[in-house]
Amino acid sequence: MGLGYKEPNLHTIRGYYLAKAVDEVKIYVDNYREIWKKIGCTLMADGWADQKRRTLINFLVYCPKGTIFLKYVDISDVSNTARLLHQLFKEVVLYVGVENIVHVVTNNASNYVVAGKLLMKEFPSIFWSSCIAHCINLILQDIGKLQLICSIVEHASGIIKYIYNHCYSLYLIRKFTG
Repeated sequence: MGLGYKEPNLHTIRGYYLAKAVDEVKIYVDNYREIWKKIGCTLMADGWADQKRRTLINFLVYCPKGTIFLKYVDISDVSNTARLLHQLFKEVVLYVGVENIVHVVTNNASNYVVAGKLLMKEFPSIFWSSCIAHCINLILQDIGKLQLICSIVEHASGIIKYIYNHCYSLYLIRKFTG
């Protein structure tokens, strides 16, 4: 920048630069909207809890060009019912455009399943399905609870701890496994 450069103050950053950044993001999302209109898109809802135990739902829109983060909703203060989820999904569907959405993907908790079915009933052009990664994760958690698997994991964990706590064994592992 050189000598004498004056950095922008808080008001400039908060005003002009923020407005400029918002406009750039809107243009970026509008480019995706054109693709959504041509070939359709998938709405993804990812529910999770953060470190402060707040229940959040991220809404993302996927198309072959890429994925856009649309918004998140904090539902910590309300009951996480199927009706509430259906209303949230409906708002996002209407924002993106019913004619643009082909598919909605959520986790497979019972309230999400009911909300997805209500959404399909209300909008027959939309297909709902549960997230396969979530399903596989739940299956692997159940498999991990089996006694045989627990003992194997304990043995493997002990071996790993031994290797990482002894320099020579760690050296040998790195040497022979690359």
